[in-house]
Amino acid sequence: MPDQQITHTFYDILKDFQPALAAAIALAAATLAYRGAMAKVEFDRRSSERERIRHKLGLYMRLRYRASRVKWIADNFQEEVQKQLADKSQSPRMGKERHKFLAETSSRA
Repeated sequence: MPDQQITHTFYDILKDFQPALAAAIALAAATLAYRGAMAKVEFDRRSSERERIRHKLGLYMRLRYRASRVKWIADNFQEEVQKQLADKSQSPRMGKERHKFLAETSSRA
């Protein structure tokens, strides 16, 4: 029997390693699925961060606009008061002009 050669075909070798190959293919597929899921999680995190920054920027811009409006109203009111004080002939109360000025400035804001 020593003269008898044992020949293994490629099919015989693959048949012996079929479970190992199936496990390797399954591991590769699981790795791809994991990477895809993690990419989605990272994308969602970045999107959420950008949305939060955009929201904060919007709040800042609205606050800045309102602050500039308050400053403008205060400057105009100061000018009006100085005009009233400079005019010695007018009474110390501002009367109708003050109410008119306040109505104009509050309607603009």
